[in-house]
Amino acid sequence: EYYWTDLVTSQPEGYVVDGNGDVLITTAEGMAWLISTVNGLNGQDANDYEDVVIRLENDIDISGNVWTSIGTENNPFKGIFDGQGFDINGIYMNNAEEGRNYGLFGYINNAVIKDLVLGKGTIVGYEECGGIACFADNMSLIDRCIVKTTMEYSHNSGGVVGINRDSKISNSTLMSEMFSTAETYVGGIVGYVSGDGSAIYRCSNPSTKPNGTAASAIIVKGAARVGGIV
Repeated sequence: EYYWTDLVTSQPEGYVVDGNGDVLITTAEGMAWLISTVNGLNGQDANDYEDVVIRLENDIDISGNVWTSIGTENNPFKGIFDGQGFDINGIYMNNAEEGRNYGLFGYINNAVIKDLVLGKGTIVGYEECGGIACFADNMSLIDRCIVKTTMEYSHNSGGVVGINRDSKISNSTLMSEMFSTAETYVGGIVGYVSGDGSAIYRCSNPSTKPNGTAASAIIVKGAARVGGIV
């Protein structure tokens, strides 16, 4: 197995900085380059993208290689990621025993992720995992996002966000099967919520699969603190 960050080691054509300093992404390689620039990999100084808008310009397939979450505890993402309603399909991360901070984004801090569909894919992790973001902190906002990726978690994890601290999740939906042998704190939308600034509103976990057939969107078997939303 290869990681995207091992294969994309320089700025690709699918990552373009426009005249306003915003970023346009059109390819899987462009998304992979975003990992390196935020996380400080492949010789890049870590860039938190504060006040920068990153726009997805079309549907993107990131299958075929292992994904690395965008943003770390030491180098969080602080920008605005606008999916413009497009899909990112094919995410793959798999380490059920030790996988931590598995998701499209890892740590986000005072960031915005909006109008994004995380389509078909697989995320299997242990703790602090979430489809869109693993850890949303400091007045971050997740808005109008849909998760269709199949997921399996154990602890402090959710379908959209793993841990939500002083941040907001709105108008977002889990539309996939999420399995958990939960120890504690696993939810269909978010696993664990803290802070007076946190809010979750107009979010849903409908009992349908992405193909429209009836099913339980979240299947949980665990010890304590497990819920369909939180």
